[in-house]
Amino acid sequence: MKVFKNHVELFVIFIVVLCYNVFFNNINIDEIWCFGFTYNIVNGLIPYNDFGMVIGPLYPCINAFFMFIFGNNMLVFEIINAIIVMFIYVFFKKIYNKSYYIVFAILLLFSSPHYNIFCFLVLHIIIYLENRKEDYLIGILLCVLFFTKLSIGVILFIPSLFLNNKKKLLKRIFSFGMSSLLIILFMLFFNNFYKFINYTFLGIFDFANKNTIIGIWTILPVISIILILYFYFYKKEKNIMLL
Repeated sequence: MKVFKNHVELFVIFIVVLCYNVFFNNINIDEIWCFGFTYNIVNGLIPYNDFGMVIGPLYPCINAFFMFIFGNNMLVFEIINAIIVMFIYVFFKKIYNKSYYIVFAILLLFSSPHYNIFCFLVLHIIIYLENRKEDYLIGILLCVLFFTKLSIGVILFIPSLFLNNKKKLLKRIFSFGMSSLLIILFMLFFNNFYKFINYTFLGIFDFANKNTIIGIWTILPVISIILILYFYFYKKEKNIMLL
């Protein structure tokens, strides 16, 4: 009975997210870009060679795999996103106990298809695995974050550097490195690795310069929050989850 109830609950969450984004949520420019990247890959175009993007290749490639099977259209794109958000809900229940309804209600307002939603899911899987000694898997997931959105991947790798256990850190570095090498070999095969570097590492500075949202008044509060978290909470509690 409990299993049936859980399945019904997940189905309801899936329908709510899908209906909200299809019928009520306005399509934003980032959603159009993300769909366009995926659409291009399904149609045989190679990222960075045939079209440019400043994000990593994984999010559009993962979407492209399913859209190639089920249909290269916006509805399938929305369904994939609803499944991602549904799994975020699953990990919310595991992590936030009784407060997960409030957290999820807030997330729903920002749940349109986007690589940030995918990164948010991977982040919560990592949080869930932190107390389960799955360091090799955490390293792989950090690699997934890095090749989805480089800045997010770098920021979320930093807490691992504060681990007091060198063995755990080396496991994460090893699996991160091997996973990254595999992705790089794929890009070398498709002859787009240099252009990937050019767009994602070098091109991001041009993007930031032209983006009025990104500036010192955005960066300073973020740095301040990070410093407060470290010097007050982490130094006191030594809990990597806070980072």
